[in-house]
Amino acid sequence: MASTSYIAPPGAIIQLEIKPIFDALEPREKLYAHHMARAAWHGSRIIMRQVSPESTDIFDFIMDLYHACSGDWNILTKNIDPTKLEAFLDYAAMFLCNLGNHYVSAQHQLGGQNPPLSSARHNTHDISTG
Repeated sequence: MASTSYIAPPGAIIQLEIKPIFDALEPREKLYAHHMARAAWHGSRIIMRQVSPESTDIFDFIMDLYHACSGDWNILTKNIDPTKLEAFLDYAAMFLCNLGNHYVSAQHQLGGQNPPLSSARHNTHDISTG
């Protein structure tokens, strides 16, 4: 049976400082990197479907929520407990990093039956309208 975890393992979420490296590329290399990134983005749904059947729906929910608050996650604290929001953002970061709700191997599942903010899925329209 898969174990469930909402919080990313320590040190699992890191920010890559890619700008100085990208800026050092030649124009042709930048264009190549751009097209490779676009191909990876468009292929990500294939990977998500291979991870689990629900991965694409979870991805759409995360992206819908992001667009509903225009990337300002703090807007959500008007309707949601800040600790639940933090747990959700940890979950979303791990999900997006792994392109699905499983990580390392099929032995570990993010969120399981009740991921953080699972009840908020039906209220996304309220967030964008205030």
